[in-house]
Amino acid sequence: MKKNKQINQINSQGNREGYWEYYYDNGQLWYKGHYVNGKEEGLWEGYYDNGQLNYKGHYVNGRKEGYWEGYYDNGQLSSKGHYVNGREEGYWEGYWQNGQIASKGHWVNGKREGYWEGYYDNGQLMYKAHFVNGNREGYWEFYYSNGQLMYKAHFVKGEEIRGIYF
Repeated sequence: MKKNKQINQINSQGNREGYWEYYYDNGQLWYKGHYVNGKEEGLWEGYYDNGQLNYKGHYVNGRKEGYWEGYYDNGQLSSKGHYVNGREEGYWEGYWQNGQIASKGHWVNGKREGYWEGYYDNGQLMYKAHFVNGNREGYWEFYYSNGQLMYKAHFVKGEEIRGIYF
């Protein structure tokens, strides 16, 4: 005997409750997950209109929490990292559509913090950077896509103090 799963329910207070699914006009699943008193809870997954996974991650009381992954519409991983109370936290990586790493670094309370690196889609280093409380800080280096040094800059509280091209 097959169980009939109830979806897209509203509770007595008018809030979304239980398991919900949303669909594109073409019939493809858009996203799915659970609500508790109108707030997202537990695992959620979103999809592109071509059926490929867009994102997956958990919510707690309507806020992103824990490990999340994002994807391009070709199925390639675009980003991965953790959320705490709905904000990026800890080590994150971003990727180009060809699978090469695009950036990596740490977040603290939803702001970039510490050392970051960015890369071209050919794998060459694009920049070395430092952030303090989400602002550019200290010495940065920028590179051409062939790996040669292009520019060095010094930042204080997000403002460029000086720079030199090579």
